[in-house]
Amino acid sequence: MWMAVHVASPRIWSRDLQKAWSRWGCRLCSQSSSNTQPSHHPRTQAEKAKRRQAREKAVLSSDVNDPGLSWSDKEKITYTAPLVPGEKKDTTLPIPQSYSPEYVEFGWYQWWEKQGFFSPEQHSKQPHAVDKYFSLCIPPPNVTGTLHLGHALTVAIEDALARWRRMQGYKVLWVPGCDHAGIATQSVVERKLMREQGKCRRDYSREEFLKQVWRWKNEKGDEIYHQLRKLGASLDWSRACFTMDPGFSSAVTEAFVRLCDSGLIYRSEGLVNWSCALESAISDIEVDSKELSGRTLLSVPGYQQKVEFGVMVTFAYPLEGQEGEVTVSTTRPETMLGDVAIVVHPDDPRYKDIHGKHCRHPFTERLLPIVTDSMVDMTFGTGAVKVTPAHDHTDFLLSQRHSLPRLTVIGGDGTMTSDCGQWLEGVKRFDARERVITALMERKLFRGKQDHPMSLPICSRSGDVIEPLLKKQWFVRCQEMSRKAVETEDLKQFYPNSILETGSDLIFFWVARMVMLGRELTGQLPFKQVLFHSLVRDKYGRKMSKSLGNVIDPLDVISGVSLERLQEKVKEGNLDPRESFVAMEAQKKDFPKGIPECGTDALRFALCSYKAQGEDISLSVSHVLNCRHFCNKMWQTMRFTLATLHDASVPTSLAETHPLSSMDRWICSRLYSTVQQCERGFESYELHTVTSALHSFWLHSLCDVYLESIKPVLKGEGSESEEQRVRERQVAVSVLYHSVSISLALLSPFMPFLTEELWQRLLPYADSDGTSSSLCVQPYPKTSQLKHWCFPKEEADFSLVQEVVRVARLLRAQCQLTKERPDLWAVCAPHQAETLLHFRSAICTLGRISALHLHCPEGGFTDSPPPPKASAVGVVDHSICLHLSIQNGVNADKQRALLSQRREKLASKLKQALARTQTPSYAEKVPDKVRQDTENKNIYDLVNPHRNRWAMPRFCFRLDGCSVLPDCQRTEALLLSVTDFCSLATPHAFSSLRSLLWCHWAMVRKKGSLILCGAFLFVAWNALLLLFLWGRPPIGRLGEGGGAEPGAGEEWGGGKTKVSGANGLAGEVIRLAEEVESELETQKKLLKQIQSHRELWEQRKELGKRDSEDTKDLRNVEEPKKPQQIPVVPLNLKIVDDTKTVTGKHEVLMVTPPQLVMKEQEPEQEDKKMAENEVGRTKPSPQIIIPILVIACDRVTVKRSLDRLIQYRPSAELYPIIVSQDCGHADTARVIGSYGSQITHISQPDLADIPVRPDHRKFQGYYKIARHYRWALNQVFNVFAYSTVVIVEDDLEVAPDFFEYFRALYPILRSDPTLWCISAWNDNGRDGLVDPGKADLLYRTDFFPGLGWMLLKEVWAELEPKWPKAFWDDWMRHPEQRKDRSCIRPEISRTMTFGRKGVSLGQFFDQYLRYIKLNTEFVPFTKLDLSYLVREKYDETFEKEVYSAPLVKVEELQQGGSLKGSGPFRVQYSSRDSFKVLARNLGVMDDLKSGVPRAGYRGIVSFISRGRRIYLAPPEGWTKYDTSWS
Repeated sequence: MWMAVHVASPRIWSRDLQKAWSRWGCRLCSQSSSNTQPSHHPRTQAEKAKRRQAREKAVLSSDVNDPGLSWSDKEKITYTAPLVPGEKKDTTLPIPQSYSPEYVEFGWYQWWEKQGFFSPEQHSKQPHAVDKYFSLCIPPPNVTGTLHLGHALTVAIEDALARWRRMQGYKVLWVPGCDHAGIATQSVVERKLMREQGKCRRDYSREEFLKQVWRWKNEKGDEIYHQLRKLGASLDWSRACFTMDPGFSSAVTEAFVRLCDSGLIYRSEGLVNWSCALESAISDIEVDSKELSGRTLLSVPGYQQKVEFGVMVTFAYPLEGQEGEVTVSTTRPETMLGDVAIVVHPDDPRYKDIHGKHCRHPFTERLLPIVTDSMVDMTFGTGAVKVTPAHDHTDFLLSQRHSLPRLTVIGGDGTMTSDCGQWLEGVKRFDARERVITALMERKLFRGKQDHPMSLPICSRSGDVIEPLLKKQWFVRCQEMSRKAVETEDLKQFYPNSILETGSDLIFFWVARMVMLGRELTGQLPFKQVLFHSLVRDKYGRKMSKSLGNVIDPLDVISGVSLERLQEKVKEGNLDPRESFVAMEAQKKDFPKGIPECGTDALRFALCSYKAQGEDISLSVSHVLNCRHFCNKMWQTMRFTLATLHDASVPTSLAETHPLSSMDRWICSRLYSTVQQCERGFESYELHTVTSALHSFWLHSLCDVYLESIKPVLKGEGSESEEQRVRERQVAVSVLYHSVSISLALLSPFMPFLTEELWQRLLPYADSDGTSSSLCVQPYPKTSQLKHWCFPKEEADFSLVQEVVRVARLLRAQCQLTKERPDLWAVCAPHQAETLLHFRSAICTLGRISALHLHCPEGGFTDSPPPPKASAVGVVDHSICLHLSIQNGVNADKQRALLSQRREKLASKLKQALARTQTPSYAEKVPDKVRQDTENKNIYDLVNPHRNRWAMPRFCFRLDGCSVLPDCQRTEALLLSVTDFCSLATPHAFSSLRSLLWCHWAMVRKKGSLILCGAFLFVAWNALLLLFLWGRPPIGRLGEGGGAEPGAGEEWGGGKTKVSGANGLAGEVIRLAEEVESELETQKKLLKQIQSHRELWEQRKELGKRDSEDTKDLRNVEEPKKPQQIPVVPLNLKIVDDTKTVTGKHEVLMVTPPQLVMKEQEPEQEDKKMAENEVGRTKPSPQIIIPILVIACDRVTVKRSLDRLIQYRPSAELYPIIVSQDCGHADTARVIGSYGSQITHISQPDLADIPVRPDHRKFQGYYKIARHYRWALNQVFNVFAYSTVVIVEDDLEVAPDFFEYFRALYPILRSDPTLWCISAWNDNGRDGLVDPGKADLLYRTDFFPGLGWMLLKEVWAELEPKWPKAFWDDWMRHPEQRKDRSCIRPEISRTMTFGRKGVSLGQFFDQYLRYIKLNTEFVPFTKLDLSYLVREKYDETFEKEVYSAPLVKVEELQQGGSLKGSGPFRVQYSSRDSFKVLARNLGVMDDLKSGVPRAGYRGIVSFISRGRRIYLAPPEGWTKYDTSWS
């Protein structure tokens, strides 16, 4: 019986026996069931179904914004010249005008293979060979199938590594192979024989059937090898292997004999995974687990009707010789015919009187002994377990312990055996199930059945339900081999391999077994390193699977395929009708025109551009198509280069090429940096960083910039001297040649076909005969070759040049100067002018301007007078003002008309946007994220949704105050004059100004003065208004210009503007007046808000300061006043368009300030009280205010948390509840708001995504949590001015004595400097691990627990400046934060989490959190003496108790009978590994953070095991934690 049957049934064994089975042994023919397979993050069937339905919905939903893969047919060009297979292509033919994968890839692979470039024997012929080797083997695909994109990822990564090492001069061996796939091949061949000849396997002898297998292999096997060649895999085909080859068979026989001789293989009777449909044992890998949430009807091969699973049947065995019965339960009642005993726990009082007695089997009349075993969980169900050794793994082990017989009642064909009696013999097992239940009812022994969640093991090959059967099998003792697998020795050539690269899902199935067998058979590890890659999923996140019909053949991406052929493949797959429909709909949606021809190089480059380690890869064919466009860009670059070389002299050698111009030096240095990035990326196996660097260099540096900048040089323009022009041209040609040649070599491991084709066309210009050499065996570029090309200053300076070019182009576009090349003035500082001067010619060429004039008002450098007044103005880097001359090129009336059209378009867009938000049920029907995006949308985004934000007109900006500068902790305030505001009039500057305003608010907030802040905001607002009006584009000049310089005919401050016609002037004045009125109205509202809160904050000032220690008695508590609304700055202002303010809104958050009048003790009295250790028995400061901060996001179930907090809190005044909400979830906000004045609701204002590095994108939630915690705690301590806080989250339920617990422990926390938190949580607080009678027991712990914890303001002041960006709880556990301080934790938790789904996707909850026991008994802690928790007292007592406890072995605890009494007992660990092993065996959490075990103190973990107190402890004399244990 499979283990999952027992998970929730009375047949529950402790974890130790389950682990004993999982460690007992592996076998050549797998015998364990699904319970032996690691399942770290189990999901219920309902959850899986929900995920599947969500993905189906995504597939089937009609999204107008996703029209599917869009592409147009490209001209297919073929290589038409005659070519004998294996001969080299003729690259002297004219290069085609466009890139065609079919043309490029033709012929090269056959030539590579014939030349032997992929053979390690080629190594000695290479002049750059080094005395190193690199070997790896391809994970052999099953001969039964074809390669999919997951295989293509493996090939792309491994081939890139192999080609890179080969080019480095290593002797490289990459071995191809195919797996005969055992049962899979047998099944395919059997179906083929049945279909073609009407025969089955048994109609042939073994030899005859093997011949049929070989015949099929010879027909089928070449298909996979063809795919590998098509992918460009540089495999040594002379060493290709098939796992049924004679050589392999001999090796298997030899290995088998060796393992037998060493005693590691033995023959024994044991349980195996048996498929009745195949009548064969199958391995664990071939067993799928089907999760059932309860009663489920399933189709089973060989049965006409569906079979019922997921129910628990309970029945009784009558006692022999006396009245009474023993009740047992099972999900497989048909196996009760094989029951041989009943087992109970020796300490179970219910069965004390029947130990050694017997029950009578109602059908076979056998006597079933009642035996005792401590492995039975007597707390579950009836505590009595039926034993069926021949059909259950756990029962089999039990039969060995108690010498019980093993009775097989189900045969290999799935029918009941003769041992069941004539009434069941020959009956199918699941038909027998119903007969057994009926017979039990007739004998009145049936006690009922109920739904039971379970995991059902299914044969992946046949779909049959796995039957554990007792068979004679060969088994392998893995324990000895696993020990040897962690030793190392010197390596010899080719074995061990240099690296194993494979999917992360094969760690246990393949990698671990290779390690153990390799170590045992050869004495060496089979490889030095293992590189895992992630799973490839489709764009909807579904694993690519034949059963889902979403597998994409890499050849279809390489050569292209029609939609009709894709759909035919789905139909050929014999899928479930529903899956077939979903798959075909997805294809119609994603590939309405099919898949275009992308080519091998584009596919390989795309696959390697994903981060292979970490999150799964959601492959998009559109990404591959983009890489094909990149291939075309490379092709066109080569055409340009070849044309240039044709008209120039032969390039100089790399060593002799020294760049002259600034642009030459820049591109050379960029190439040097790219080579450096490639070296680092390859060495660290981060191929995505290599592809990114190469793509960026070729596309953005070489093509977009350098090629464009040197065109005048190549035409002979530039210097006045002919000799100088010739020299510049020669250097530029050489730099171009080497840049392209080196880049091709860098790209070769990823794009072998295209780079070979292009490189061969460069050969005539190189010092080579060009006959036999190939790029794939050329030296890989190294930075040591390019040291003379490293110019970091040019690289650094060029960013400024690029910005100047970008703004210059933008001004030309805004002025619609498509053909003209106007002059450009740059008003800048002297050091900036120097940089621009060096790159002047490039700026003119790239910016399409006729001349660049440099003007420095500060002096020190200038080559031009000030810019003309008739110019369009743009700003670069806040400090450079560009003036584009437009004296002769702009029609003012036309520009005015364009601006008018733009304003009308903006108004229309705005009207549409507002209309959408005013529709009925908008808030209910529109998702929160969509609503949030709509509310935050900039009006300019509405008009230009696809345009670069940094290219927006100057006065299109936002001032929403959602970001806080990290360096706003100082009290000095930065002051800006109106002139400063004007000089900062750029999008960048307004972003900085926004942060500055918020910084001011953060500083004055610490002083508790909203009035000061309001005054500052009033002044700032007027400054902005002045800037808004002053910086407006005057009539008659470009609306896109800035306000840093006067327009044509305009003087600073004069206000004179030439306008044709009085009507225009009058209209302008009226419009300005309306805008001023609107702005003043907004200011009026601000002033009213500030005034309305003056009285409140004056009242608070009169209340006086709280004592910083907060331990003084507080008396004369006044009645709390009604909560008031206080506007929490920053203001969320949106200023849009360059002519009109559309909205101005401020956000008001509910904040309830402290309102209690407190009469306090003198500090000296309190200090004296603490010093005398009176904290324990005296009622500790009952009037101290302890706020509860609830961290909330998008869980509406926060109601459950708040209900319990409000239900149990003794006083709303002493325990104010502050709910801080992130995420902006409207439904959750409504739930929180429904509590009215019972709580205070504040909202974290910054809801934007946080920029994170690519490999942390999946951890975005953890970054937002850390940001929220920081903001919320700052509110508690700096705005509300509390001195302590208890932090809980929105998924925690609290115990009845939650508030009592923290109030009693607060004085301990305040008085003991070796403490830094109080926690309500016990990480090992599950039932069975805690003493239910010790609800008042408290501990010190070095592990920061979280999940309901108290923090002091002083500690927050220490932590806040260095608060992490993410993973704050683990950060708290670092020694740098903990500083040898401890927390206090309870024996039984005072919080319990009910929120499964969070940023960890429920994994941690399912494994641990859901089992934590919540205290239900009220403990009057404030009346107890808790002074024993002060460190001086605690350490002495606790360590004495621990190390005086008897030292025992874990086996003694597991066996039970050898130890008497309730303990305490001590189990000792001495290393990280021994701790983890012991912790797992004892059932406590085994992870360590910075070396500290969960719930541990001085390395000691205290818990209950089988009713005994256990201390898992290090040796006596422990001094400190070892952080390397983490």
